[in-house]
Amino acid sequence: MVASDQAKGVIVILDTIKKFTDLMDKTKASQFTKVIRQFVMKGGTVIGMAHTNKKLGANGKPIYGGTSDIVDDFDCAYTIATEECSNPAEKIVVFDNIKRRGSNPVRVSPGALWG
Repeated sequence: MVASDQAKGVIVILDTIKKFTDLMDKTKASQFTKVIRQFVMKGGTVIGMAHTNKKLGANGKPIYGGTSDIVDDFDCAYTIATEECSNPAEKIVVFDNIKRRGSNPVRVSPGALWG
């Protein structure tokens, strides 16, 4: 799609990024993000999902797992976590921004945007 200039408006979802590159290998991760950047520069969008560490950070939030190259080279990154709700049978899903270029919201949850 890059070579034929057909990436504009195309959304690619990678579930999970580790199936496409080795997140623990800086060289491979960097090569991978160069290809992603070419696609995005031609108008495409990539939504890549990755895993977090099993242990939460000191702030109680998930920690991205892998080399920093993926987060460094993508335009935006969020961690996803659940929070308790007043109804014990429900959970609130919260997206916290850990990297942003542009005006992406700092925090997103159903029906609410922060920053």
